[in-house]
Amino acid sequence: MVKHDPIERGISYIESHFSNHELKLEDVAKYVDRNPSYFSHLLLSKTGRSFTQILSGIRIKEAKRYLLETSKSIKEISYLIGYHNPNYFSRTFKEMVGVSPREFRMNKG
Repeated sequence: MVKHDPIERGISYIESHFSNHELKLEDVAKYVDRNPSYFSHLLLSKTGRSFTQILSGIRIKEAKRYLLETSKSIKEISYLIGYHNPNYFSRTFKEMVGVSPREFRMNKG
C-alpha cells in the first residue's frame, strides 16, 4: 500500500532512519516534499508531538528492545539508535521512561 499522506510517509521515514544521528526535520520534510516549518506544523497538529518528540520516542522504543533482547553495552546501544553522546541518551531515556537504561535492563522493563 502506498502512503500518500505526508505525515505517515514522514513518520515511516523517521522509523527507517532514526539510527542516523544527523537526522533532521529538514531531511524528513525534503523526503515528503514539504517546507520544514510547514511539515513541522503538520506533524504537531496531526500527532500532537513535535519532530524531536517523535524521533526520541522511536529511538527510546528501540533502546528498550536492545536493552531487553541483547547484552550490548548502553554506550553501544546509544550509538545504534542515533545518539552520539551516551550520557545524553541516558538522560533522555530516564526522562521518558522514568528509570535509567541500566535500571530498565535490570528490572527487565
